[in-house]
Amino acid sequence: MLVLDTLIYSELKLWELLYDSKNIFNRDIKKFLLKIIDHSESTSRTVEEILQLLDKHNEDTIYIKDKYLVYNRHNWFAFHRYFLGLYPISEKHFFTECQKYFPLLFFHERVEETLKSLEKGLQNFSKSIIHHLSLLNDEFHKYYNSSNRIETLKIFSSACDIEASPQGSAKDKPKMTYEFLNDSNTKEQICCEPHLKLGQSDDSGDKHYCFNRIYFHEGKANIANGKILIGHIGGHIKFNK
Repeated sequence: MLVLDTLIYSELKLWELLYDSKNIFNRDIKKFLLKIIDHSESTSRTVEEILQLLDKHNEDTIYIKDKYLVYNRHNWFAFHRYFLGLYPISEKHFFTECQKYFPLLFFHERVEETLKSLEKGLQNFSKSIIHHLSLLNDEFHKYYNSSNRIETLKIFSSACDIEASPQGSAKDKPKMTYEFLNDSNTKEQICCEPHLKLGQSDDSGDKHYCFNRIYFHEGKANIANGKILIGHIGGHIKFNK
């Protein structure tokens, strides 16, 4: 049972943290606290039993230790991304959850299917995909130069220690071009030419190089509020020679 008179932080009671307008926490933190409380379940376990469970988790049950504690919106995204990487469950689940945890990315509906084309499968690349999407969401804007795509990808690659590059041949562009709905409710053809290379699986002992890719477009102001557009996550697109 949750008791609002419980002391929870710096001699403050729970009700003071949540409802006192003079307390030290801002609106966003209060919102996250309320969300945690609203979705929490009662337990008969003692504090000692709960402490023993803190570092045990699987795809059905997640227990939280210090490094996963949620302090702000960024931590909330990082927390969910981390466990989605560990437990992708299925292509459908992974696709649906990615749309929640990468607010600056917009995923084409086809991505749910292209995930099935991953060499060695989603289960062996989910952590790598999450890592690359996180960099695209959180870091790419720092290096983006709208007048020089190649230089942008080069600097982004170097700064984030990943492989990002454009497609080499213009004749390949049709296979990287997908329809996105713009602000006028009109379908627009967007070429997702830049791509991130996913060569190494999540198994550090696996030395086989894979040709998996994330194809994207830097974004357009009139589509999905200017978010980076993700057109393909999966095996390397087969181009005509």
